[in-house]
Amino acid sequence: MKLVQEFLGHRDLNSTTIYTHLSPDKLAKVHSSTHPGATNQKAVD
Repeated sequence: MKLVQEFLGHRDLNSTTIYTHLSPDKLAKVHSSTHPGATNQKAVD
């Protein structure tokens, strides 16, 4: 997380966590639509 914070130029780690928060459902949708090994490739909302 510290690397992402530095990359984005945030002074406060709390600012970075806002941009890195993903729900498990959203992560699963992105994975299934973009990962080459996924069996269910559909467009992401």
